[in-house]
Amino acid sequence: MLRFEETAQADLLIHVVDAANEFHPDHIFEVDKVLAEIGAKSVPQLLVFNKIDLLPGVEPHIQRNEKGKAIKVWVSAKTGAGMDLLQSAMSELLAGNMAVETLRIAPSETKLRSQLYDSGFIEEEHIDEEGFYELRVKLPRADLDRLLKQSGTEVISHIIAVQEQTNLAVEDKATVA
Repeated sequence: MLRFEETAQADLLIHVVDAANEFHPDHIFEVDKVLAEIGAKSVPQLLVFNKIDLLPGVEPHIQRNEKGKAIKVWVSAKTGAGMDLLQSAMSELLAGNMAVETLRIAPSETKLRSQLYDSGFIEEEHIDEEGFYELRVKLPRADLDRLLKQSGTEVISHIIAVQEQTNLAVEDKATVA
């Protein structure tokens, strides 16, 4: 089960709503109330309206706000309709949360290097003429920010931001209400 702290630190909350339930607006309100109470109201949220197979005339689709950002996805988990749209919307919303960088780490930072390897973040490694590790890493941007606060670590080459799922928390009205 998801803890409140994890929810507040998530990159994206997936709020699954029973679209066939006539009281779903009330359920959304209650979940939003709980998210505010636990300090997670500012975490980006994607509303997923499930059970569209029970709603005549409703087709799978992504609903966007005025800026074109995905805010709702209409799906049927039972039939699989719209699941590709859900994946697409999630990837789109998480695109800015991954970083690919080349880091220069001091030779004394072997523990940090080991942690990066253990986490699967290192894609490539070289040792320069001074003995510093040059590591090409792909990791969540929040982890990179924490890493850069440590002494002996610097970015030597900004590569690109990549699209990938990160620290995903799934929030369901049944677990919060």
